[in-house]
Amino acid sequence: MKNHTLRSIALLIAFIISANFLAPVTSAQHPEHDAGHIGCEELGHEIEHLAEQLLNEGYIGQGVKIAILDSGIDSQILKGGVSYIEGNPYDIDDYGHGNPVSDIISGIAPSSELYSLKVLNEKGVGEADAIIDAIHWSIANNIDIIYFGFTFDAYTEELLEAVREANAKNIIMIAPAGNDSSSQAAFPAAFNEVISVGAITDGEISGFSNYGEYVNVYTQNASLTYQGTSFNAAMPVAY
Repeated sequence: MKNHTLRSIALLIAFIISANFLAPVTSAQHPEHDAGHIGCEELGHEIEHLAEQLLNEGYIGQGVKIAILDSGIDSQILKGGVSYIEGNPYDIDDYGHGNPVSDIISGIAPSSELYSLKVLNEKGVGEADAIIDAIHWSIANNIDIIYFGFTFDAYTEELLEAVREANAKNIIMIAPAGNDSSSQAAFPAAFNEVISVGAITDGEISGFSNYGEYVNVYTQNASLTYQGTSFNAAMPVAY
């Protein structure tokens, strides 16, 4: 089942290539700020449909280890985690971002193993050193997929080196493109080794979503519970 789930990600990318939604990655800088909450309480019909489809095909994430680098996750389904925010446990989401991300991933791939690597504080702010440490933890613990729940403009060679180390271990990395309606790239999404995800609404790039050559994948936004490319990026993590 693990190989099936990882293969399904490649199939998703191949489909997007055929639909002319894939472009090469370049480097630039621009921060992301999530666009806000739409206001419905349940995941949209699209995610439910995807979940049903993947479950029917046997893609339930069995044996796949996913590290969620975000603001923590309040969930009993976690296999474990680490907090890089002093005095702030990994199993508490006091920013309200990690929980909906984990809901999307676990809803589509319910048998995946989720690990909460808390790198954002209660204000949604994090440090590059914490992200680098979280990547190294993921490598040491044989993580299959790393999800980055943020973007920022703090490019560092140290961060790039950590991303390259993870890539050398065949870890799939996925990050949001950013929510500034800009063609300027954001990190870590702009790194060649990371799959960058933007948002589309009714076949058009969503008004808040970043766009351009560095964005690899666009996923449907309209039916998501939360609006922002961070949540769009959670969908291909589970594929």
